[in-house]
Amino acid sequence: MTKIKYNTIRTGLSLFLILMTGFTCRSQTGITLGQYFQNMPEYSASLAGMNDFTDIRMGYRKQWIGFQGSPSTTYFSAYGAIREKKNHYLNNTIRTSRRSSLQPVKNKIAKKYGVGGYIMNNTIGPFKQIKGAITYAFHVPVSRTHYLSFGLSPEISNSTINLEGYSVKEGTNDPKYDELLANGYRNTYFDVNSGVSFYSDKYYISYGFIQPLKSHLSGYKDNSLSQKSAKHNILAGYRFLFSGNLEIIPNTLVSIEPKLPLFYEVGVRARYRYNTWVGMAYRNDHTLAVMGGLTLNDILRIGLNYEYKTSDFVANHSGTVGIVLGIQLFNYNRFVPMW
Repeated sequence: MTKIKYNTIRTGLSLFLILMTGFTCRSQTGITLGQYFQNMPEYSASLAGMNDFTDIRMGYRKQWIGFQGSPSTTYFSAYGAIREKKNHYLNNTIRTSRRSSLQPVKNKIAKKYGVGGYIMNNTIGPFKQIKGAITYAFHVPVSRTHYLSFGLSPEISNSTINLEGYSVKEGTNDPKYDELLANGYRNTYFDVNSGVSFYSDKYYISYGFIQPLKSHLSGYKDNSLSQKSAKHNILAGYRFLFSGNLEIIPNTLVSIEPKLPLFYEVGVRARYRYNTWVGMAYRNDHTLAVMGGLTLNDILRIGLNYEYKTSDFVANHSGTVGIVLGIQLFNYNRFVPMW
């Protein structure tokens, strides 16, 4: 590994550690998508650009079907990779403009940069939140087949609560409720998320540090947010290949918030000939999920999921459904994504 590569990795680690330790950590519980692997840079910014093509996803998830005011999520995301041009020559002596004095470097892989972002709309009864993020990641090759990546994702979120049409049966004796009625609830916050990943074409492991910085920009200032802790995401997956046509891909997501119970999801998918897949997952909140997807052509993909929560509350609704439409552009090398 060259000195330049070490310096690049050291710089990335320094920026990542500064974001982890330099700010007061505050967060809100995020939304877990039914097919979270379809938009993984939301959970760890360093995964932007992992796929070597322009990756566009549009998703919709409706929870608790049949329950009035149930949560719904809509999002649009787009990520791409910009690969540095390979320098097939290495000057290991002095600076010169003559190519004849340079030695060719074989099998050298280049650094690449991931860019993109997403827009997401969450609605739960009178509560609505719109947030958007721009994501940047740089990927450093550590061998011919492995990358180490670091990512940053500035995010702006706007939240509103519309209490028109809602009333309290026993009067307004709640100071928080009275404050919301008097001042209204509409605010805008600025966050910065970060992440680090290590991956190859066969597996990935990633850590995301969610919302280490929460700056109030406008509107009602919710002081309760200052009491919440940062969210830590750990993601991992592996691709097992059988007989050239069948892949088995186990994957997991673990979310840690100090003041909330540990959350995790474990799942497995089977993919046939890189274009048809089925899978299932289990979450420790007693949710079972089944899912499947199809690659329609070189550009279009679709994924569907159904979730069922095995608890007393399930009697009041008919489960959760989700759909994701994917578009692949500029995939000249016919790269097969991990997710």
